[in-house]
Amino acid sequence: MTDRMMLFIDYQNVYRGARECFHPEADAPSIAGQISPILLGEHIVATSPFDRELAGVHIYRGRPDATRDPRGTQLVHGKSRRGRATHGQP
Repeated sequence: MTDRMMLFIDYQNVYRGARECFHPEADAPSIAGQISPILLGEHIVATSPFDRELAGVHIYRGRPDATRDPRGTQLVHGKSRRGRATHGQP
């Protein structure tokens, strides 16, 4: 029987951890450290020794500044694509 897996991500902590691990230089561009939550979930399932399917990905992040990050603002307000669920924290 296939196990269903849900991935829950605290995006800001993952982003900071990826920057510290892979881009320690202070002048790294802001895009350095960003990840694709869907691809991460698919990778975890594909490399698991168990029979699993990705049932969903939930992303938790702070509320972005609408003037600096309109795309992030859309995601927090539920205007997401491909079955993603994003939960903003006040």
